Formats: sequence, C-alpha cells, structure tokens
Amino acid sequence: MNPNVLKRFIIYMAILTFVMFTVWALVRSFMNRPQGDYETEVCDIRLKDKKYDEAIDAANIALEKTPNHRGAIMCKSLVYISQKQYREATDQLDYLIKFLKKLTHKKITLIDKYNIDGDFIESQAFGYLAIRSYLKKNISFPETTKVKKPVTGGEIVSNF
Repeated sequence: MNPNVLKRFIIYMAILTFVMFTVWALVRSFMNRPQGDYETEVCDIRLKDKKYDEAIDAANIALEKTPNHRGAIMCKSLVYISQKQYREATDQLDYLIKFLKKLTHKKITLIDKYNIDGDFIESQAFGYLAIRSYLKKNISFPETTKVKKPVTGGEIVSNF
C-alpha cells in the first residue's frame, strides 16, 4: 500500500472524527434543553438590548411551555425593575420565592427580614471563596452542590 495514501486516509479520518464529534455535541446540547430555556435566553438578550416588550413576550412564551420556569420568572422581574415597575417585579419575585419554598420543602426567609445588608454578605461570601480558591482549597461539596467530589475554584489566570 502506498504510504501517502495511508497518511492522507488517516488525516481525513481524524478530521472527520473531529467534525462528527463537534456536530454530535452541538445537536445534543440543543436536543436536551428543557422547554422554555431558549425563550428565556431570548428574554435575557432582549432585556440587554432594552427591548422590554419583546423580552416580556419571550418570557411569557417560556412560561406557557413550562409554567414555573424560574429563569423566565426572573427575567420578567428584571424587565419590570428596568422599567421601574417595582410592584410588578415584587409580584414576580414573591411568586418565585413561594414556588421555591414548595419545590424545596424548606423555610425560606429573606435576609432583609433580619435587617442585614444582603449585598455586604454576598461580597463577603465571594471574598471568602476567592481566598479559598487562591489557596487551592475546596469550595464546592457533594452535600451542598451535588458535585461528585469536593472541588476547588479552578485556576487563577493573570490577564496582564
């Protein structure tokens, strides 16, 4: 057998394998999406473009497909906040909290009830996770996030 033909055949098979796995991964990522996820992404894009009516329409379509789609409810509330329609946003967020209480069968209390600044607590939590990541210590555990084993925060990359 001619070695050049064999070499060309191997190269073609490698390229074909790469292309087929790429196509398989893309098709699989679109086929396994929950109902309403696409419309929720559209809502998010329209929100960023300040096309609020189109964002609400997309969220409503997602909610028709999956009535309690958390992303769609959240996107709707963000649209209302962006439009300074705070009562409607509060209604959406209250519904989301009630839904999460039912879903988890847990008591959920907002931090505001304790007169604590939630933004401050969030910043402290991210600082804590950043230090643990820097020290290469675990930040996610099977008991809290259902990862298979405790994991670190990944690698710190310098952009300069």
